[in-house]
Amino acid sequence: MELIKLLAIFLLIILLLRLKLNLGISMTASAIVMGLVFGMDLYEITNIVIQSIISMTTIKTTLLLLIIMFLENIMRRKNLLLKIVESLRIIIGDYRIVMPILPAFLGLLPSAGGAMFSAPLVADVCEDDHITPERKSVINFWFRHIWECVLPLYPAVIITSEILKVDLLIFMKILFPFCLLTILLGLPYIYYGLRAPETDCRQRNKASLNNYISLIKGTAPILTILMLILLFKIDIIISLLFVVVALLIIYRYKWKDLANSLIEAFSLKIIMLVLGVMLFKNMLEGTGIVTQLPLIFSNMGIPTIAVVILLPFIVAFLTGMSQAYAAVAFPILVGLSPTLDLKLMALGFVSGFVGIMLSPMHLCLVLTTDYFNAKLEKVIVMMLLPLGVIMGCGYLYYSIF
Repeated sequence: MELIKLLAIFLLIILLLRLKLNLGISMTASAIVMGLVFGMDLYEITNIVIQSIISMTTIKTTLLLLIIMFLENIMRRKNLLLKIVESLRIIIGDYRIVMPILPAFLGLLPSAGGAMFSAPLVADVCEDDHITPERKSVINFWFRHIWECVLPLYPAVIITSEILKVDLLIFMKILFPFCLLTILLGLPYIYYGLRAPETDCRQRNKASLNNYISLIKGTAPILTILMLILLFKIDIIISLLFVVVALLIIYRYKWKDLANSLIEAFSLKIIMLVLGVMLFKNMLEGTGIVTQLPLIFSNMGIPTIAVVILLPFIVAFLTGMSQAYAAVAFPILVGLSPTLDLKLMALGFVSGFVGIMLSPMHLCLVLTTDYFNAKLEKVIVMMLLPLGVIMGCGYLYYSIF
């Protein structure tokens, strides 16, 4: 009976998303309904809501995501992303290499529907008229998301590490092999059957010092953030603030420009998203169902490994949102084992990643196929094999290592 109630809550989330309500509102509403369904009184529900709002985890995660959006706004306004594109075209010369680099680099700054920003750039550098719209779509979409499993700027990575109460760097190290695997499996899309560029090596050598300087200027903010986090182990919020303040000083931002950027970057949806995620997690824990699930699944004869694979995949596929499978599935997965098994959790995360990559609800996928006038079903079929390999490697990683 308890499991049926929980499944009904999941269906409610999906229904609300289908009704075009954003994820934050959907999860907030579902969390309150969950409290009522599981017999909590109004005092208990109100207390959990208040604790979720004032929680340091909620405040820190919200601040982190808002700073990331502010940084992206500055880089767009100052044409740093455009400098990267123009410089790479001249320095590298081979469109087959530049095509994946563009969405991959822009993917370092996650944003909803961000693949739409890189799609025109991929189309612009493509010199082979024989590349199908579906292949262009896969290149743009695939390489945009190669960092999804590991980058500490992605909400799903942040949310999952917070739910698991695991250090962010430790979680990143466990998932890093899947980032490399995703890159390797994307290589056939950019090389197989594509002709070499018409420009020869001599033209490539015409790149001036200014081109290299422009490339360094464009990539410096993101590379600095990654260096501060990974090499110097500085807190991600401090690293982001350092780079943001440096950019404001370098570009001599006036108060008016600063205000405009803050207004453009501020997102009530992000605040609602974090609050909804944390409220759902806390309400789920408050009902006690999380601690009961291992016994329920055991009595039903469902292996733990099957739950770990299927639950994140289904949530991800049905919603197309990495935040959703992180927020909905992992509070439950944590309770499946008496001790935290990070490799098992990594398998669940990889399963969710595969789910969003195949989901027709994924905004980036829909926008990309629409831009290139590609057929969505063909694009999904083209990704089935490499994503199947990733899923299989995730299982082997858990089983063998």
